[in-house]
Amino acid sequence: MQELKEFAEHTKKVLSASDMQAIELNAAALGVSGSQLMENAGMAVAKFIEKQFAKSKNVLVICGLGWKGGSGFAASRHLIKNHHVTIGIVGYEKNVRFGPALEDLKIIRQSPFGDVIENVQAHSNVLNGKDVIVDAVFGVGFHGKMTEGASTLIKKVNDSKTPVVSIDIPSGLDANTCVSHTLIAADYTVTFHKEKSCLDGLASAGKVVVEDIGIPIEAEIFAGPGDLMLARRPRSIYSSKHDNGSVVIIAGSRDYHGAPVLAANAVYNALAALRMGTGYVHLYVPAAIEDAARRLSPNVIVRRFGTDYISDGDFESVKEAVKKADAVIIGMGIGRDESTLDMAARIIDTAVAEGKKIVIDADAIYAVKRAQRLGKDAVLTPQDIEFHELSGLTLKKNDLAERFINAVSVARKLNASLLLKGHDTIITDGEVAKIVRSDTSALATMGTGDVLSGIIGGYAAIGATVFESATAGAYLHATIGGLLALEKGNHILAVDVVDKIPKIIKDFDESV
Repeated sequence: MQELKEFAEHTKKVLSASDMQAIELNAAALGVSGSQLMENAGMAVAKFIEKQFAKSKNVLVICGLGWKGGSGFAASRHLIKNHHVTIGIVGYEKNVRFGPALEDLKIIRQSPFGDVIENVQAHSNVLNGKDVIVDAVFGVGFHGKMTEGASTLIKKVNDSKTPVVSIDIPSGLDANTCVSHTLIAADYTVTFHKEKSCLDGLASAGKVVVEDIGIPIEAEIFAGPGDLMLARRPRSIYSSKHDNGSVVIIAGSRDYHGAPVLAANAVYNALAALRMGTGYVHLYVPAAIEDAARRLSPNVIVRRFGTDYISDGDFESVKEAVKKADAVIIGMGIGRDESTLDMAARIIDTAVAEGKKIVIDADAIYAVKRAQRLGKDAVLTPQDIEFHELSGLTLKKNDLAERFINAVSVARKLNASLLLKGHDTIITDGEVAKIVRSDTSALATMGTGDVLSGIIGGYAAIGATVFESATAGAYLHATIGGLLALEKGNHILAVDVVDKIPKIIKDFDESV
């Protein structure tokens, strides 16, 4: 793709531990496996040591049992060509969790120039006579406190005054909270792909060197399963529905002859939010479609707001509901008359003022110019015509670069996130941007866009940022579309999308 550099400019420059894990998942979906990355990381560390410590003879590589330990094994296999390498395993070989790591360890065991010591923390003289120590113990998955044996070993390493090279991050650092109890004091940290936020200003990291390990930039530009992981939030086994987020949806009107249809679309939106794991969803609709909405599903709490339109609804009642909600969705089928858009703008202003996450969809996009301001917790979901209303720009459907640049620019001007719908959906907060590619047109049918808004609102209610919610929502929506196209061809209903949500996201459920 000739414009790849332009897209890459809108990826994150510094990554959190979760960002990196998501990128690795996306890379795997593109065909770059974790074992490949582990091997490349090991080679990068070995090359760094060869260059920085060319005259060293005896290298100690202290390895944990996970991915970082596997990178240590891989580095050892390369270092053994020019150094005597001792691998110290913090634990036992039988407990190594990453299968490909064992292959490197098997090769080292067959060499006369390498030693392997299991349960290395029990060997008090293992540090003697070493020129360099490679820290491959605990990586980005570490949190909490380490065992007493591992803690004692790290303190001995720090007291040894031997140069230390940490792989990725110094062992003992919680890469998500940037907190540590016992921490390796590295002279160098060889981290991968991009800078890590937890290393910024960390004295114990020493000099930080960033090495390329072959992660394609497409793993950041295009959304993937890693973005579903980023948007998830763990659910306590002791939680109740009151603890799992609430969504308020304002939708519908008596317009046209299809009140039941408008009611159905509003309900599909609500059901999508519920399927995401949201504890409560309240659907506010005018009286004209209230009964139809109630009949469509017993799972949705339906409340009256207005007679034929939301314009004559009791604003104070919705204002109180918005204050109590975690996320708000507004716009589907409300109509575009002046008084309706004025009411929509008041609701948007309330949500923004209260710091609520809000999904502004469909007709409510026409109310944005009447709203006082938006902000980082707002996401707009326009298709091309609605994008023209926001920006005055007419986009070409097949010019991805033009659509991308303009979406970023408009999001920046609005100071909000934006999801520009299309065959290639673009999600941006004005700085960072993602693309969701679709391989089917099967979702180009009534109501499926309302389901997307419900998915986004559901993710936002359970704790994800609106950018994370929109990215994960669009990817989930497209993935479901691909599955349904295989099953049903171009004969998909909105409810089919709702029913398929659990099949994809259950693999990302996490309990605490």
